[in-house]
Order: sequence, then structure tokens, then C-alpha cells
Amino acid sequence: MPKLPYTPGLDAAGVIEQVGSEVTKYKVGDRVYTIWTNTGTYAEYCTARSEDIFPLPLNVSFEEGSALGTPFFTAYRALVIK
Repeated sequence: MPKLPYTPGLDAAGVIEQVGSEVTKYKVGDRVYTIWTNTGTYAEYCTARSEDIFPLPLNVSFEEGSALGTPFFTAYRALVIK
């Protein structure tokens, strides 16, 4: 059982609202997707390590971006890596 309070979800896409003082790769307003979060994604806001987020191109929607983490890599492994 997870420790409470618990927010499920790992994958997300959105716009960065705030960055830590040591983060240099991203800035507020950047469109990104994440493959792992610290706090769960079934919430209005979540936190993630900068190593776990990636730029989200303008031609990719947030819905599509949120499927680039676990769903994509799971399918890729099943279909390509075997």
C-alpha cells in the first residue's frame, strides 16, 4: 500500500511553472513531458527531476506528450526489442 496521502500517475505533459535554483536546462514556460514524477500526475501540479523531463515539440499535444513516457516505451519494448 502506498503511503498516504498518495497521488497516482507517472507520465505527464505540460508547461513548467517553476524550476529549482540548480536547474539550467529548462525555464518557466517551457513545454515538456515527463517519464517519472516525484509527486504523481493526477493533480493540477506535480514535481519532477530535470533528468526525467524532456522538451515537448509545438506540434505534439499535451495529450500525446503524456503518452511518450511509460506507454510509448512499453509498446516499443514489446514490438521492437522483443
